[in-house]
Amino acid sequence: MKRLLLSALLLLSLTTGSTFGADKTSGDTTGSSPSYLVADLQQILREASAVRALQVEMEQRRRALQVRIREQEEELRDDERLLVERRSSLTNDEFAAERATFEAKVASVQKSIQGSKLDLDRLYANAMAGIQESLIVVIRQIAEERNADLVLSKSTVVIVRPALEITDEALGRLNKSLPAVTLPE
Repeated sequence: MKRLLLSALLLLSLTTGSTFGADKTSGDTTGSSPSYLVADLQQILREASAVRALQVEMEQRRRALQVRIREQEEELRDDERLLVERRSSLTNDEFAAERATFEAKVASVQKSIQGSKLDLDRLYANAMAGIQESLIVVIRQIAEERNADLVLSKSTVVIVRPALEITDEALGRLNKSLPAVTLPE
């Protein structure tokens, strides 16, 4: 699904912009054959330095979240242990009230953890979208420089001449223009 979306985005951005292969003087391309380029978008997004840096930062944030989760779980276990120990000294109503307070705390912690995980997923998705947008800009520049009418995703192409392949060039330019991304705190 991601691959299809990225391919569609690439094609849409290229077709809504200027006509790359159009004759600049007359605007007529009927006499010339269209020019194509091919880029392996998945390879670029796998190997881009910004993506790799993002993955490292995301792993660090996931580890920090896991530490926080373990600490909160331990605190809840301690609270539960204390509640069980105090049960014999509490009336049924007091125990029920403290148990309800404990269960509310558990629910609050679970909601907080779930929210933190969703925030982390959202940060990653937004960062990847930014990287993909930068990749589209790079590919558009290459297409304009080579007067290409269309850039296809390699996943949709069976055979391509090496001269039409722009994967390495696009990766190099993306790494130069966007070596890393910084996630907000």
